[in-house]
Amino acid sequence: MRVLHRVTRLMGGFLGDEASFNDRLGDASDGDYIRMPNGLYCLNGPIIWPQGLDNATLDLNGSVLKIAVSEAATTVSGNHAPGVTDVTLADASDFSVGDWILLGINQYSDLRQIGNIVGNVVTLTLATNFTQNNSYPVRRQFPAISVGYHAWAGTATVITEGAAIKNGTIRWDVPTTEQSFWVGGLSFIRSRGHSADNIKIYNSPAEGITDQTYLGAANPVNASYANIHTEGCNARGIHVGSGWLNGSITNATIKDCTIAGIYLCDNCNNGVYTDIEISGCGMGIEGMAGSNGSASDSNNTFTRVNIHDNVGVGVDGVHAAFIATGNRFEHCQIWNNGGHGFELEYQDSFELFNCLIFDNTGAAVSIDANSTTAIDVESCSISKNDAGGVISANLGITNVKDCIIRGNGVAEVTAGCNVTYSNIEGGYAGTGNINSNPGWTTGPTGWAYYMPGGNNSEDAGSALASALGLDEMTTRTDDALDGDTVDMGCHFTPVTSRGVRSLQFTNSANSMYLGGV
Repeated sequence: MRVLHRVTRLMGGFLGDEASFNDRLGDASDGDYIRMPNGLYCLNGPIIWPQGLDNATLDLNGSVLKIAVSEAATTVSGNHAPGVTDVTLADASDFSVGDWILLGINQYSDLRQIGNIVGNVVTLTLATNFTQNNSYPVRRQFPAISVGYHAWAGTATVITEGAAIKNGTIRWDVPTTEQSFWVGGLSFIRSRGHSADNIKIYNSPAEGITDQTYLGAANPVNASYANIHTEGCNARGIHVGSGWLNGSITNATIKDCTIAGIYLCDNCNNGVYTDIEISGCGMGIEGMAGSNGSASDSNNTFTRVNIHDNVGVGVDGVHAAFIATGNRFEHCQIWNNGGHGFELEYQDSFELFNCLIFDNTGAAVSIDANSTTAIDVESCSISKNDAGGVISANLGITNVKDCIIRGNGVAEVTAGCNVTYSNIEGGYAGTGNINSNPGWTTGPTGWAYYMPGGNNSEDAGSALASALGLDEMTTRTDDALDGDTVDMGCHFTPVTSRGVRSLQFTNSANSMYLGGV
């Protein structure tokens, strides 16, 4: 492995600093580690990952990449079929040769560089991928770092493998008027094995990180994002796109993004999402089911994911008539969202385990009639959700066990569900069910859903705590472990065993540890 330190020209906050990055990447070979000098870099165009540069690392070394380019905008004039290089614009006067422009609508957008301009006709350096019809928007926008998007010409071929980007901040300083699908801090397409680590992204015109792969089941993507912060993005914080298989997002904070915190598009399967905080977004997690005529997002696991204070739903499992299977949320907290905590449609074998769901405007869990196999809600505490606790239109498949569900509006649990070993306010028919005030109170981590020792929900569950993996956790204000028959309700990790994971976030209602439970 070579480590490249060569500086090709002076860098330090002048528009056009992307040229130095591109020179450095252009000189790199497979497996190289490219470390940039720490500094402020101003971009007039994207940093371009060379096509076919595999298993290399770009270390930003703590630098800030600043995009302060004005967003010139016009529209396409006339209709243009895919595969053309000459496109007529309504007005090309604000553009120059060398500009990077985005043509089109949402996912049907082409990122292209202008090679020549004659009147209002721009000649692109690469043919378009998509139809560009009359009045489609055109604007000077680009991702800060492009892995594949700039080079994509409709091929299903993998453009690069093993691209790693780390240790930097990306910031837009000019407000944007258009949400531009695929334009973000980092943009990956036809890529696999790629990773981002210790990256902060602010005020992207669309996504913080966008990832469109389209590689299919025979080509697992194996992408990895760790230690990510995205904020103020004009669409989503992280977009994991079509065919995102076997990927992971770990230790991420996403806030104030217009559409959603995380978007699972189509065929996002076998993903692992751990230690994530989503707040202030249009919704928490978008997708979680099929769309655009594609198979669904299945077998994804979400662990210690906190979703709160979003405008809409916490988790949106609604798209189109394609069944998603095997998705699981465990040890998560969903609170104070402006819709349902979980909105589940076309979800089969869906599991909620040891989750705390409270203070949402909608129901804690809303299940429609299109799900056909088990929806399991186990070891959860559910309270103060305006439109109800577990509200299901498909009674025979809705299973509630070892839960405490009290103080919700409309109904605690829709009549006719399969409820056992649970504490339901007002009572509920089923084996082991009780109706008893759990005495919820604030505990060691600041959550208000601990119970005093000796309450009726203690040791009242369906199995040994050890059998459920809850014997190293607690429901009690004295932090005592649940060592016998499992207690009903959500369990928390004892403060004494949290060790280095004792990072705290604070909001108006709670002081909480990352992951919470």
